[in-house]
Amino acid sequence: MGNYFSQDSLESFNVGKGSDSANSVPTRAITDKPINNCDNNDLINLMREFKYQNSLIEKLLINNTMFHGHVFKDLAKAIVTGDRSTIDDEKQYIIARLSKLYDVDQGSMSSFVDSVVEAKIRKDIENGSGRKNTFAAMEQRYNPAYQFDSVPTTGTQSDIGTNSNNVHLPSDDSDFDSRTPFDEEKLNDWEKQGIEHCKKNLSEYYKTLNERGKSFKSANLTGDLDLDAQNLTCKDRFLYNTFCSRILANPNRRKMEKPPYVAVKLVISELQGNNFIRSVLSKIVTTEFGILHTGIMIGEWKFDWYNNSLISVRTDKNIESSNSIAVIDLGFLRTKNQIMDAFLKITDICCTFNAKKTYSQLDCNCQHFVSQVLDALSLSRPSGKTFDNYFSDLKKGNTSRKFYYTETLKAFIQNLDYENEFTKLDTMIFENRKTLDEFCHWLNSIGYFETDAGEGDYKLLKAFDRSFCIAGDAEGSTIVDYSSYSGVKDNSFFSKNGDRYETTIHKIEYNVQDLDFTPHIPNR
Repeated sequence: MGNYFSQDSLESFNVGKGSDSANSVPTRAITDKPINNCDNNDLINLMREFKYQNSLIEKLLINNTMFHGHVFKDLAKAIVTGDRSTIDDEKQYIIARLSKLYDVDQGSMSSFVDSVVEAKIRKDIENGSGRKNTFAAMEQRYNPAYQFDSVPTTGTQSDIGTNSNNVHLPSDDSDFDSRTPFDEEKLNDWEKQGIEHCKKNLSEYYKTLNERGKSFKSANLTGDLDLDAQNLTCKDRFLYNTFCSRILANPNRRKMEKPPYVAVKLVISELQGNNFIRSVLSKIVTTEFGILHTGIMIGEWKFDWYNNSLISVRTDKNIESSNSIAVIDLGFLRTKNQIMDAFLKITDICCTFNAKKTYSQLDCNCQHFVSQVLDALSLSRPSGKTFDNYFSDLKKGNTSRKFYYTETLKAFIQNLDYENEFTKLDTMIFENRKTLDEFCHWLNSIGYFETDAGEGDYKLLKAFDRSFCIAGDAEGSTIVDYSSYSGVKDNSFFSKNGDRYETTIHKIEYNVQDLDFTPHIPNR
């Protein structure tokens, strides 16, 4: 039985009188708000939505601003269980107490509860069951290598330092100390020249960090010029510090019962500055993606080549990119040999850029760096009409998350027997994750993602979704769920179980099994 009718709460319902005129109540759209979160105005609008007319009840709601839907919370829970006896008992209890409290005949209160309150609850339940999260099934279809149950997620701090999988760890008598630079006589000529080149860029970057009030640690630096330059240019040090040490420290990355798996993603971000100037430059400067910044994600590592002529390496929780507009799945490294080969090739490219390259908007920019990495990994940007349209827009300077309706989708719409805010359009621009979620749930409900055209669109829309996540804008759609404490739960389309944070951006996943790092531990 409900417990919302203590004497104190009953008296509180009489606090606060509103206007006697129904015209003073604003007309507001009824959203996915659960009944227990509805105020008196929402309840009036629900009367209109369900075409229920009763002037006595409407006047009661207008005049009692403290009449709130939370009094129906236990009724909602009873309806969810489907226990008819409990439902009837709860309704009888509510009707009797509200009728007495507001001096309303039980017939009017009963018809209001039946025609509005219960109708709202059952509609919420129906909408929720019709929008079950299907992301896992979608990923199984479009990304065969991706398996939620077979890929470990980011480990916790308590995992650090254990070695339960017999992975090849550094021996106790290893002479390598990552906190100490190599003696100069142990450096070859290429490294010596590269370190001097890198130190010049580092010196300027140190000043920039200081001016911005940022620590060396925030940029994965120590502040020791010689040590930082060696870490960025000596390939054995870079490989160990970037890949080996992090994997060796986390057994959750080395599960033998899980398949080896590392995802590769392209991160496209908008550059700060004038959109008109960017549009003009896009017609002059020849680049693959227009006047935009591109970075590459390999597992938990995000690599960027910036105008300070240094490769930035950020990991796991530090990969946020506030100006991101797309994070595109490019492929997977599926064997231990592929993974180790990728680590070595990326190390070679990054150290070469740090040791020999100088950033140039025309000849040596971030897109040149990404292209080299993709070529080395035998990967390329996705193709097909969906992505061709998107990349064409980017080259023209249009950086919006714009989606074009395909002829297949237009045909689907013509066969629908209803209209909504999406059926009247032929393009969509997404400004937030919630709108993207609602659009994708609709596409899924009409079966569009089951088509060949829908597959390409799914991948682009997922790239938009991940860009919101990496930009820190994770809030998505919700649905009413009366079994939860709040009455609502996340229903993000591209997240496991609808949880807004269950994504491969918030919880990066990869596994390398017993990949042998022993030959790559610095030894000089």
